[in-house]
Amino acid sequence: MKTHELVGHLAEFKVDKANPAEPPRLVKLKPNPQPCEDCGLVCERRIEHSIRLTPIKHWRTKCTGCGKWKHPETGEFDCTPQELNGIYRRLESELQGRRKYERK
Repeated sequence: MKTHELVGHLAEFKVDKANPAEPPRLVKLKPNPQPCEDCGLVCERRIEHSIRLTPIKHWRTKCTGCGKWKHPETGEFDCTPQELNGIYRRLESELQGRRKYERK
């Protein structure tokens, strides 16, 4: 694939017909869809971030292509919301155990 074909594949340009001597203007970039490294689906890897306050304050990240949540320890998108809640509850209990030990 030649360079100008590659650029045309990834971006959309508009040429000003009134003044053709000016370089083309970039209108929009086209996403380059690739297979998700975790789920294997071909998506644009759009993710949603949300902050949660319970059981502890934390950020959650979700892949909109596969609908899976990012595991806080491994970094892979392989959790359901229920599994993620269990992980954060376990982390909260470990954190509270450390706090009790530090107070003594």
